[in-house]
Order: sequence, then structure tokens, then C-alpha cells
Amino acid sequence: MINVAILSDQSLLTQGIITSLHKSAPALNIETIETGQPGAYERLFSYRPDVVILESKELSNPAIFPLNQLFSLLPCLVLIEVNIETSDIQVIRSSQYPASSITDMLNMLQNAGSNQPGVYTTA
Repeated sequence: MINVAILSDQSLLTQGIITSLHKSAPALNIETIETGQPGAYERLFSYRPDVVILESKELSNPAIFPLNQLFSLLPCLVLIEVNIETSDIQVIRSSQYPASSITDMLNMLQNAGSNQPGVYTTA
């Protein structure tokens, strides 16, 4: 089972992602964490996800989203960054990988637990 954390302060985006994932990959264990709530990142660290899905704006301020700390605590973590304005999806490990569709994102989710840090392969 792959643990997926969805970080968002927009419930509509979160619900859309959850609905898509449940339809396409029902075996995922999905936890929603609202970023504006107190203790959100502590909750994320204690959940110990394999994959974190978040909006681009969450990555723009390192003081708000401690990316280095997250990768040091969870070295095999996969981040999937969703850009609402451009509809882009990127995967971040030690490198970034562009994704062009929800299918690419699902492939990345399914491969999350099996790859070494910084390595992504499509099935």
C-alpha cells in the first residue's frame, strides 16, 4: 500500500485529485492535510507518506514548506507538484520530472515505493 498525502488549502482541488485517484488507483491510502491548519506539517511528518501531492505555491516559500527537512526525514519520498495556473504536474525527488497527464501522475504514484531516490521509470 502506498501512502499518499495531499497538501492543499483549496478543498475543490483536493477533492478533484482524490476522486481521480480513487477511480484510477483505489488501493492508495490517501490522507488530506490542509496547509492552513495549525500543525499541518507535523501531521505530514508523522504520517510518513511515500508520495506528497501539493500545489506549486506551497513550494515557493522554504520557510513555509521545509522541503530539505522532508527529504532528509523521508529520503525515498516523491513530491508531485500541481500548478493550477498552467495545469502542469512535476515530480520532484532529487531531480524534477515533467508529467503531461493524470496517467503520468498515476504511473509515478505506482512506482513511488519501488525506485531509489532520484530515479523514475515509467512502466
